[in-house]
Amino acid sequence: MNKTLEEYVATHIESYLPLLSTKVSRFRIPFAGPARWPFLVREEDGSHSLMTSRIRSRLGLFLKSHFCRSFEYADFRNRSCSGCAKAELCSYPRLFMPTYKCKGKVRDISPPFVFSITEGGPAHDGEQIYMLNLNLFGRAVELAEILVPAMNHVLDEIVFPEVDSKWWGERNLEPYRPFYSYRPNNLFSHGDSSGLDYESCCSLESSVAGELSGINLEGKYDVAAHFQTPFQIIDDKGNSLKSMSFHKLISKTVTRLRDIKRHYYTGSMGRFAPKFWKVAEGVKDDPNLRYVQARRYSQRQEASIDLSGMSGSVRYFGVPGFYLPILLGGSLVHVGGKTSHGLGCFSVSLLNGGE
Repeated sequence: MNKTLEEYVATHIESYLPLLSTKVSRFRIPFAGPARWPFLVREEDGSHSLMTSRIRSRLGLFLKSHFCRSFEYADFRNRSCSGCAKAELCSYPRLFMPTYKCKGKVRDISPPFVFSITEGGPAHDGEQIYMLNLNLFGRAVELAEILVPAMNHVLDEIVFPEVDSKWWGERNLEPYRPFYSYRPNNLFSHGDSSGLDYESCCSLESSVAGELSGINLEGKYDVAAHFQTPFQIIDDKGNSLKSMSFHKLISKTVTRLRDIKRHYYTGSMGRFAPKFWKVAEGVKDDPNLRYVQARRYSQRQEASIDLSGMSGSVRYFGVPGFYLPILLGGSLVHVGGKTSHGLGCFSVSLLNGGE
C-alpha cells in the first residue's frame, strides 16, 4: 500500500539515504581573471566553446601525456586506450572512459567527476577571483591526489581565446569585457597543491545536510534554479528540452543520482511514493532560459562535441521543502548529458523563508 504524502514526509530521510549515501570529495582551486568573465569564448576556427570545456580538454591531454603507462606513441593525441595491456592500472581510462559490463556487453558510463567555474568574490581593479570547483565521486575519489594537482597544472598552461563580442551583441546581451585572449593567474605556484585538502571525502548526504541548516522540510519555498552552464536533456520523444519544469528537474536529478549509485556503488536505489511525483507535476514555474550554442573538438574521438543547450534560470513557486535534499544533491553532480565537460551545472537558492 502506498504511503500518503504526509507519511512520506515524516520518513523522508529513509527515502533519500539510498541515493545520497555515495561518497564525494570536493575541491576548490582559486585563480584570478578579468572581472565579469563570460563563459563563452571564440576559438580560432570561429566556433565557440565554454571555459569549462577548454579546461576539460586540456586536462584530458595533460593526463594522457603525463600519466599514460604506455610510452610507445610519439603523438599522445592519437593514442588509443583500447587493447592496451596497461589500461587497467592507468588513471586516464578510469577517469575519462569508465565502462561496466551488462548482459555480456561492455557499456560506457559517465565519468566520475564534474567541475565548474564560479566567482569567488567581488571584483577589484578590473580583476576577480574565480573558483575551479571539482567534485569527485565513485572511482575518482581514490584518484584525487592525481587529478587535483593536474587541474592546478592545467590552469598554469591554458590560455582562453578571445571572447566573441559579436555573439553577445546579436543576442542583445550586455557585453562582457575584456574581449582579448587571457591567461588565468593561478594562485598556487606551479606544481604546488599543498593548500588542497585530500582528506575531504564525505558523502552527498553530509554535504546536503550542511546546506539544509534552518530549512523546514515540511514548509514551502519559492526556489530559483540557476543553470550556470547549458543543460542537455532529452524528453521522452527524443527532443532537446527548451525549458525545465519542476517535475522534469526532479526526475532527471533522481535519474542522475541513481546512475551514479548503480555504476559506482551497491545497495538500494531508493523509492519514492507516487504522490512525490504527483505533487512535483503541480509546481508552477517561470522560466528565463536562452539557447547557448557551443562546440569543442575532441582529439581522442576525432570529432566535434556539441556543448549547446539551454542556460539561465527558472523560478519555481511553492516548492515543498522535502524536495530540497534531492535538488541540492543534484547540484553537486550536475544533470543531463556531458556533465564531465561542465554541462548541467546548476545552483539552488531560496527566494523566501518558507511557510
